[in-house]
Amino acid sequence: MSWHQAQSTISLDWILEFTNKNDAIIDVGCGVSVLVDNLIDKRLKDHTKKVYFHHENILEFNSNHQFSLWHDRTVFHFLTDEKDQKSYIKKLTKQVKKDGYFLLSTFSPNGPKLCSELNIVQYDVKKSRNY
Repeated sequence: MSWHQAQSTISLDWILEFTNKNDAIIDVGCGVSVLVDNLIDKRLKDHTKKVYFHHENILEFNSNHQFSLWHDRTVFHFLTDEKDQKSYIKKLTKQVKKDGYFLLSTFSPNGPKLCSELNIVQYDVKKSRNY
């Protein structure tokens, strides 16, 4: 783990603003993130039985559930193969509700070329339109 936050500030604020406690949310690649803990503290104290954890490759993830919000702060920029990127977008498109949200954090062309000593893909508006 090359970085850590005690509270998921930007993501948490955005999720709290645009979703409600009954919305299904997926946090892709959450690892040891505290986002779910923050959401429980802020919104889900009485709903912890509605929190599920899946430990699998997102490219192989299948669910009968559709999500109101798909949050990814750590996975997409590690997908360096175009086939995997397209598979991810296809899965995202299938799993997010029609009027749902996709909250993504990636590195810009001005940012680092590696994260946790792994290759990443940098994105900007022009490149993201390819998807």
